[in-house]
Amino acid sequence: SNPEINPSAKERMSHIPDGAFELVAAAAIEKGNGLSYVDVGCSSGELTMDLWAKLEEAYDGGVSAAPGLRRAAVGVDIDAALVDQARTRSLAHDLSVGFASRDPTLTFLAGDAASLPFLSSALDGLGSPRATLVSVLSTTMWLHMHLGDEGFYLWLNYVCSRADHVLVEPQPWRCYLAANELLREMGRPEVDLSGLEELEGVEGRIEEAILTCNFQKVAGAEGE
Repeated sequence: SNPEINPSAKERMSHIPDGAFELVAAAAIEKGNGLSYVDVGCSSGELTMDLWAKLEEAYDGGVSAAPGLRRAAVGVDIDAALVDQARTRSLAHDLSVGFASRDPTLTFLAGDAASLPFLSSALDGLGSPRATLVSVLSTTMWLHMHLGDEGFYLWLNYVCSRADHVLVEPQPWRCYLAANELLREMGRPEVDLSGLEELEGVEGRIEEAILTCNFQKVAGAEGE
């Protein structure tokens, strides 16, 4: 895959600010509704598992015991083959640490997260009106290209309405050009970008849309 469009899980983890998981976990503990997480565009699950493990570690470090409080995480991706890989990866990890079955708190679903009914169903499955955290990593471009300007920002607004925290990795405009180049190399039709406004400032527009939903920016990659 193109590293500009899809950075490695290790690279993405390195961009998450120190203390971010502890902040999210502390808010969840204070709220008292358990811990829940959705990863939109989970791919083969490596990053989903790493993020969920970090979030659970931070949560366990801040609360001694929380009997009866639900923990649930789900990774969703449109590519069923990648979701199968994620399920296999999750089972292999659990076997390596002594569990005979998959982590019951973590599931993977194949489906189109751009579809609000599907995304709503995935969120509803967490057992809480709002997820503790929703991550959208190296996925904003594909959603934007698929949904168009109006549809994408409505989608983003919905995600914000169903999450206490969002972790978003906006893809810059050059990734849109690289995606079309990749599609050409694959012999597939390019996506018409002419209807998408202000692509050169798309990262700022995504941030502004999230802040408009009464979120506060904690930190950006590399201290932004």
